[in-house]
Amino acid sequence: LINGHGPSQLTANAVAREFFDERRLHICNMGIMNMQIKAFENGKIKSSPFGGDENFMEYGAYKIMNQLDYIPIDPDATMDHGERMKAEPVLQNFTKLYTEFAGYGATSQIFSDPRQHGGGRVFRSREELEEAADKGAAQIKELVKSVNIRELNEALKEYQEYVQEVVGAYPRLKPVK
Repeated sequence: LINGHGPSQLTANAVAREFFDERRLHICNMGIMNMQIKAFENGKIKSSPFGGDENFMEYGAYKIMNQLDYIPIDPDATMDHGERMKAEPVLQNFTKLYTEFAGYGATSQIFSDPRQHGGGRVFRSREELEEAADKGAAQIKELVKSVNIRELNEALKEYQEYVQEVVGAYPRLKPVK
């Protein structure tokens, strides 16, 4: 599984863990941002992992999942693409306190305007959105190609064989039926 952004890792990690607990089989869950940073550092991809006008993966993910209708279009938008609007004070306060106390982790957030979230674009037309989504889908495909999936899959297979040996030695670890 390749998770895209925000709290999606919470869901994907929970699914992977529950699947493992029930069946003793692993799902490999990878975060697209970390994959992108590694591939960028290693020179395998050219798009910046830090957002900006050259990174369209977020919109590519929406296209791949056939969910472009969730992205707002406003022909009268006045903000530039990279401009960020301040989040509501209640969210700012919560985020500040959460970060102070938790330090690390993730929490679900909701914004009253997509421009309150880092880099959220408001597209002025469906054509503009489609263009960004096509670029993003191509960037995701480039990123996935940069990962040695065969090697990863072989290592996962070997690890799964090890897990089965451990499960066989300890009856309490048997899969839930």
